[in-house]
Amino acid sequence: MKLALDDDCNFCRKGSLIVDYNIILNRHEEVITDLTKASSDLASGQTVLIGGINSTAKEVSVGDVKIPIGVNVDQQMCISYVAVNGGCQDSFVCVVENGKPRCK
Repeated sequence: MKLALDDDCNFCRKGSLIVDYNIILNRHEEVITDLTKASSDLASGQTVLIGGINSTAKEVSVGDVKIPIGVNVDQQMCISYVAVNGGCQDSFVCVVENGKPRCK
């Protein structure tokens, strides 16, 4: 997952702080859903505390897939879910039901 933060901190320049890390996860549906929600929350404007300063994401990506900022939350969740899950099987698409994405 990659996260580029905004210019809220006095020691950063715009785009100067890029958090890039690998997540090794257990392939259980609950874990995939939690990671999907976290990336969608970041893309939706949830703040991250870094160096004692709250910042918001300018860019969020999972692997090579960018999670769009400021679009419909269900759309963000499905883009993230498909990236984390490795896609949906043939003739299945991602849908969000009761706040949880799944291939259906």
